[in-house]
Amino acid sequence: MKLSARLLALALAVGSVASARAADQVVSVRSRSGQFLVGGMPAAVTELAAPSAPPATAGQRTNLVRLDPSLLAVSCERIKHVVLRELGASDQWRGKIRVTLKPGPPTETPITITASFFPDGWQYQVEVPAAVEGEKVVRALVQVLLLEMANRSAGRHPAELPHWLVEGCTGLAQASSETDLVVKSQPLKRLGEQNLWLGLGTQRDEAAPDPRRGPRELLAQHKPLTFEELCFPAAAHSVGEGQRLYQACAQLFLHELLKASNGQAALRQMLGELPQCLNWQTAFLRAFHAHFQRMLDVEKWWAVTVVNVTSRDQTRTWSRAVSLERLAEVLSAAAAVAVKTNALPVRSEVSLQGVIAEWDYARQKPVLQARMNQLQLLRAGAHPEVLPLVETYLLCLVDYLDRRGRAGFASNSRTQPTVNPKFLAQETVRRLDVLDAQREALRQKDTTAATASPTK
Repeated sequence: MKLSARLLALALAVGSVASARAADQVVSVRSRSGQFLVGGMPAAVTELAAPSAPPATAGQRTNLVRLDPSLLAVSCERIKHVVLRELGASDQWRGKIRVTLKPGPPTETPITITASFFPDGWQYQVEVPAAVEGEKVVRALVQVLLLEMANRSAGRHPAELPHWLVEGCTGLAQASSETDLVVKSQPLKRLGEQNLWLGLGTQRDEAAPDPRRGPRELLAQHKPLTFEELCFPAAAHSVGEGQRLYQACAQLFLHELLKASNGQAALRQMLGELPQCLNWQTAFLRAFHAHFQRMLDVEKWWAVTVVNVTSRDQTRTWSRAVSLERLAEVLSAAAAVAVKTNALPVRSEVSLQGVIAEWDYARQKPVLQARMNQLQLLRAGAHPEVLPLVETYLLCLVDYLDRRGRAGFASNSRTQPTVNPKFLAQETVRRLDVLDAQREALRQKDTTAATASPTK
């Protein structure tokens, strides 16, 4: 474990605003941004007060972290920085967060989060055992940070966060951070009855952390959770291996959402919508309306995403230029077109928009299904920057064929009107036009890069 220079710089920047009392040595430390106020006994005091622990036996937790108020204030800011970076958000906090360290031996006591409404907004209290597992600290702080973001414009009705958002953001924060998020307190040497303590942060060797790697490795050994299981986790998903599997799926789900076009802005909008909605699903669809019309669309997208992540060989992908070229070939592939009834079909270059807007459904269906199969094959080797585009084309066709197949049939629900084939075709053509524009923008990016490159 090497000493993190960045950690030392942050630790020196932390401002202590309340003094230690001689009686109990309790200190209060305000974090650098002023949002967090951390109170409790210093780690050296709690270590001296705690009885000597026997060596860990099988089944006992060995990943406990002894927390120190000053270093925990640094951890709070570090976790906030990573969460804001993942969401593409700036630091515009309004609600203060008070974190209290509870002294005593390590126990299974959970970390508690309390939100209180005041005339000037919401304030938060987090109670944390002085010795606790580091991941639990990260999860609790991620949750309270997301709550604070969601409740900034809320009245007395607070936001209710979906479980997948908290677990997914916790996983992303840990996977994408260059150093350990929870700063560990370690005694350097004993002088008389005092310990000198120093915060140590493990600097990771991985230059560019891959948020997909952990979920991919776990899902290679376990069956991925369905979208319904993500929305409504079972009790088995809250402990042990079940919790690891749930967090891996939630992390992947959130990562892919954020990668979508305007995904970060949509997620921030969802957080702002939560207090005004009776459930998170309504806020989700409002925010991600450009990608999903119904929750069924999200379910289909998740199924495609899981297959892609668990089946792709990341070392055998084409370049961005080659991927775009092959995508263009699929989208403009020649089709056998029967120009007249009872006439022999002829080979013709037809765009997806032309097929959907001009052909009758009986002729559309086999051609679109063939394009879908080609897109499925293309996904295996597509460049990471082109892959989301390939998947969105595929999902657009899946959604169109699903809804077009139900067109003209009366609906049994007042909330699901009969599908109008003409309007559905127009909507799908517009979606495909947007995708074509994104594809052209990527192609121009490659063209500009090639032009700017010096000739050898």
